[in-house]
Amino acid sequence: VSRHLIPVQVVRHLLRRHLGVERVASSLGCVERALRCGGACGTWTSAAPKYIAAYEKLAAAIRQLSGLPLAVVSIQPVGAVFSHCEEFPPSAAGDDEVAAAAGDGDAACGPSLARFVVQFESSGKWPDDVSAVAALKTAFYLKMAELLDAQAAGVRCEPRRGGLAVRVDGLLLFGTIVHAKEEKLLAAAGDEPAAAALRLSTVGTAHTAAMHAIASRHAAFGPTVRLVKRWLHCQLLSGIFPPQLVELLVAHLFSPAAPRPPGSALLGFLRALWLLETHDFDAEPLLVGLDDGISPEGRAAAQRAFESARGGEGGGAAIWIA
Repeated sequence: VSRHLIPVQVVRHLLRRHLGVERVASSLGCVERALRCGGACGTWTSAAPKYIAAYEKLAAAIRQLSGLPLAVVSIQPVGAVFSHCEEFPPSAAGDDEVAAAAGDGDAACGPSLARFVVQFESSGKWPDDVSAVAALKTAFYLKMAELLDAQAAGVRCEPRRGGLAVRVDGLLLFGTIVHAKEEKLLAAAGDEPAAAALRLSTVGTAHTAAMHAIASRHAAFGPTVRLVKRWLHCQLLSGIFPPQLVELLVAHLFSPAAPRPPGSALLGFLRALWLLETHDFDAEPLLVGLDDGISPEGRAAAQRAFESARGGEGGGAAIWIA
């Protein structure tokens, strides 16, 4: 039972027992329906625990593989489902979603795939040509799929040219390999969109870890983020507010600088709307101190960057978050 609905159940029991009242209307659970999905999700329940468990099982299996040409340096999850911030469960997914994630098809609508990123050790075996790096990564996907199918129980792989689709206990995860020098190679080759996408993927791992840390400390963080995202969807604004932006906006409400973090999703949702209404995004950046706050030097640097962008052509982004 969701904790925020317990008072309603207590009141209903008392009214039924002492006054014979059978029907009691309450708005306390009014937001539950917005996040309900097939009975598996709601305000205080999400698919995150299942996907986190599946990722941890897969990450352990990859680290224990024998036969890889290079040692695995890191495996990191990417995406809102790993920080309790996904409105609905990721796609369980069909070939279209996997093909789109691998770059072999059109982007799919609806919830995104649960992703992870693998980084191997540096080596002279990595080429200095973009096409050769892509071909070598594809060879790694084929080898990883072969070894996982042979050495890991409950794991089924489908290698693609642009990634590795893995089903773990019935859940689909999609992995890609990140090479340390690939971003510079793409930029040098003039493929700035691909370099920017790779940069975003790299930053995404740190963002996911930061949001997961907040969700671990504050039970209302994940439900608040999901509720705000659903509200933006319903207002047809989700194309203007990227998911990571929404998560950082809500993270500000749970940061050390906040007077008192919200204790419920509904209160967090109302405070997020209040923040959007009252913060002067044209005049100052929104500073989000995730752990120990932001140092005076960091605040000054963020303000200088903000003022420089505002003074440039176009005035920079509408919302600045540091």
